[in-house]
Amino acid sequence: MISAHGNWQALFSSGSCKLYKTSCKATGQYVALSYCWGKSLAYTTTTGNLKIHTQHGGIPFSQLPKTLQDAIFMVRYLNIGHLWADCLCIIQDDKADWEYEAAQMADVYSNAYLTIAATRATHCGEGFLQPRKVSDGDKVQFEDAQGHFQERVLAVRTLHFATNQMYWECAHSFEEENGIVRASDTDFYKEYSLESLAKDQDAWERMVQEYTSREMTYQSDKFPALSGVISALQKITGDTCYAGIWRSWFLLGLLWRIQHPDRDIYVFAPKQPRSVGFWRAPSWSFGALEGVVLYDILQRASRAWDFCSQLEHCNVVPSGSNPLGELKSGYASIRGPLTVISDTDQEIFGNTTNGKACKVHLSGHRYVYGGVYFDLEDYETCNILMITPYDGLALRPVNATTNTYVRVGAVWAFINMGIIHESGAKQSFAVHESPLSAADYPEPTLITLL
Repeated sequence: MISAHGNWQALFSSGSCKLYKTSCKATGQYVALSYCWGKSLAYTTTTGNLKIHTQHGGIPFSQLPKTLQDAIFMVRYLNIGHLWADCLCIIQDDKADWEYEAAQMADVYSNAYLTIAATRATHCGEGFLQPRKVSDGDKVQFEDAQGHFQERVLAVRTLHFATNQMYWECAHSFEEENGIVRASDTDFYKEYSLESLAKDQDAWERMVQEYTSREMTYQSDKFPALSGVISALQKITGDTCYAGIWRSWFLLGLLWRIQHPDRDIYVFAPKQPRSVGFWRAPSWSFGALEGVVLYDILQRASRAWDFCSQLEHCNVVPSGSNPLGELKSGYASIRGPLTVISDTDQEIFGNTTNGKACKVHLSGHRYVYGGVYFDLEDYETCNILMITPYDGLALRPVNATTNTYVRVGAVWAFINMGIIHESGAKQSFAVHESPLSAADYPEPTLITLL
């Protein structure tokens, strides 16, 4: 590549660059950079140096971290005049500017002529143009940060700089330098493209699992780091997303669970569930916690079942100017049958992929056996709101007089087991030939989920 330019040092003849403020009518090509900051970034745009950065020569090349230097080198080599990098193009100590720019991520990466991914670099000081390591079995190790997942979904075409070679990724293929097409990596784009996510609920569920398996540099970025994807999908579908749950299938979207690596037989990623230490989202949203989110309750269930509940109202309030960014508050009003589970400590099938065994209480002194997946803390008994006749949410009351609750887990009932009738100390078992329905549960109640 370098020989094509003859004297590659000429690419550094201009030892500095500057910020260029675009207008809504501006046209042209630019390259977007996808990279890992690491624990900190040595050089950023702030309110204090913004004016200097917009002046000619305002950003000295020599002071930039190595990943930024390598990106500028590549952009100059490609003869493209502009580079977008978040550390320089977003005013880092201006929360309003950060929120505004975070809301524009869909446009930034989808409109870029090319995205350069510093895939091999674990921090901004490492760079990505070092001598390569020769290996027979090269494997692309994509950065695990959640923000970079969004960038990969949104980018139209990406050039990955990995440890051993470069990789080309676009809507049609994922290719090595020698032209070999890697089918497994090509499938990533096909599965998580905006087109797939817009028309396939299963694709969204798999994307949530993939997204939540990754770690965050800043815990408050859970929704901002996904806001670009959500913004683009809202424009495509006309749907509305509330804290990661889509209105068109809101009730089913509530039926997620947290993977527990010490309990689950199959572990997608060894990430331990944990609280984030501050309020980040309503309890019914997967953004309230840290952990790998699974929708395997829905995979077990039949989505043809009638709903027991209905969504009356939902509202989430952003904390800043990005409507899909950090949240300040949120709730959902749902009308449905409220009942209880009990005896969750019994060892019927233990702590496995089926959850903890429990009794799911019906109306008329009856119950069926089921399983409960608690999010973080286990309870021997708790309230449940049935979403379908076989699936529901485990709840704890915040204020019983106002029917206000928080989610603590997800519940499912056995499909092919009979109903147990209780009469004092006596119990009788009856085979339930017809499927459970809303009529088997108490009358619907209006509750508020916080």
